[in-house]
Amino acid sequence: MDTIQLADNLFVAGQISESDLEQFANEGFETIINNRPDNEQEGQVLTSVLRAKAESLGLTYHDLPSTPATINLEMAAQFAEMMSGKTLAFCRTGNRSGMIYKLSTEL
Repeated sequence: MDTIQLADNLFVAGQISESDLEQFANEGFETIINNRPDNEQEGQVLTSVLRAKAESLGLTYHDLPSTPATINLEMAAQFAEMMSGKTLAFCRTGNRSGMIYKLSTEL
């Protein structure tokens, strides 16, 4: 799984899988932030499945679903509070996660 580094401790990616979580744990990630709503696209892995796998690997998992229309300052503040250690945020393509992060830096 390819990631894009936006800050010292923040990386973004598109939709992840259970096996990607194993890779992220091995790469030293500590926190996962899911910015994708369940059932956004057919066949995507559900949040509950990803959360269970992440937690079994010792990762902290946060669910902060968004759409371009729902991104706001409150969500950006929540996102900033969720980042802890080496963090990966994901959505369908990584763009929304990047937008939320950028907004969080302007608070």
